[in-house]
Amino acid sequence: MIAAVALAGVASLSTLSQANAKEPCRHAVERHLQSLNLGADAVARTDIITVIPIPEFGTPSEFQAWTKLKTCSGALVTKLSTTCRVKETYARGECRTAGILAK
Repeated sequence: MIAAVALAGVASLSTLSQANAKEPCRHAVERHLQSLNLGADAVARTDIITVIPIPEFGTPSEFQAWTKLKTCSGALVTKLSTTCRVKETYARGECRTAGILAK
């Protein structure tokens, strides 16, 4: 699928509404990462990306959270629906986590 991808802002914002506009699904991603039992100090950073199919330019089709871990080269990728429901999580690069497929 051909898609345009826009990186959501990663700066910390003062209000929840501002944070939701800049970083959609941030709270859902944080809850999901906690459920994987990675440990609070394991995550270096998470960038949330909005995926927009070209034919429907302007309307997001999904969000992706790319989580860089401190212990490996690569990332955990979490795909989320536009309502922030976790659809899939997989590992990229050298990152391996119990119960998570590598792609």
